[in-house]
Amino acid sequence: MHGFEYALILLSVLVGLGLSDVVASLHKLLALGRGVRWDGRVIISTALVVETTVRMWFDVWTLRNLPYVLTFGFYLSLIVEFMLLFLMASACLPDDVADNSDLMLFYDKSSQRFWLIFALFLTSYFGHWLLFTQLRASPTEWFVTLSPLALAIILAALRFRPLHYALPLAMLVFDLALSWQRQFA
Repeated sequence: MHGFEYALILLSVLVGLGLSDVVASLHKLLALGRGVRWDGRVIISTALVVETTVRMWFDVWTLRNLPYVLTFGFYLSLIVEFMLLFLMASACLPDDVADNSDLMLFYDKSSQRFWLIFALFLTSYFGHWLLFTQLRASPTEWFVTLSPLALAIILAALRFRPLHYALPLAMLVFDLALSWQRQFA
């Protein structure tokens, strides 16, 4: 086993914890059945977290042959990034649910914290992207990398409900399309 595979194990644990938190919270909500007032913003942001977490796990595999990946500083920065992913997963659905759970109220109360964590994650992602590209990216690549960060900041700052449907959905669809294109290009 190569050193990278050992390093990937801890990142995989963080991914597993985050996805387990999402699934456990979702299970509690589904068990309440009609006792839950669902909100599309919660569903979209949860789908975005799941997609981002899984994509990041796959993205890390592409780093396996880079020599500095196993340096302490770089690995620590990856751990922090994956801890932020875990915090996003923990924040996208309520942990404590009861009859008459209102996900609209949950989102209105927790969305700013959620999007600030997302913005911190995307800032870390951007820092890693700068390291990998060494500032030699096309304007399109800059736009693709920075636009989600800008959108997360906008969502953290503004409470305009239509934006909280449209922007995360656009982020999710764009991310899925980009991943699809990269895989089959």
